[in-house]
Amino acid sequence: MKKFSIILISVFITLAGYSQTSNSQNTRIIAHYQIHQADTSTTFTINYQDYEKLRKIFMLTWDRPDVISAGYLIWNNLSIQDVGNNLKITLSDGIITKEGDNQTYRIFADDITKKELLNKMSDNQFRQASIELRNQNDSNIINSNNLAKKVIMTLEKIIDTFN
Repeated sequence: MKKFSIILISVFITLAGYSQTSNSQNTRIIAHYQIHQADTSTTFTINYQDYEKLRKIFMLTWDRPDVISAGYLIWNNLSIQDVGNNLKITLSDGIITKEGDNQTYRIFADDITKKELLNKMSDNQFRQASIELRNQNDSNIINSNNLAKKVIMTLEKIIDTFN
């Protein structure tokens, strides 16, 4: 277990160092790993200037999501070249609040709450979107640094196409 944790930490550091900045909109995408009891998860956080436009970009790229809400867009059975087939892709949208060394991510529950939270943002809050890719069994599919890099490059290419 100790060896697995060290490997996971080194992969995270490598991925965090890999994050790229696109020229057109100062887009930054970073991969984050989390360990759960039976699985891991990989979340790609996206820092972008216009989050409403970002949602539209992915809706234009992957067609209408199966689930649409203020805080989530979810597509099922998508294929991404060099990444995988029959994927479940979840785009979440919300507010990060930093308090000291802690931070919390609150996903928008509905349009009214979203508007209220955005209007009341303070200096220790910022908006953030993230994408998670899983298979249809709801298991993480990102199992290597190379695959995470491919996802980052794919997401950046999609975003840059519309900028």
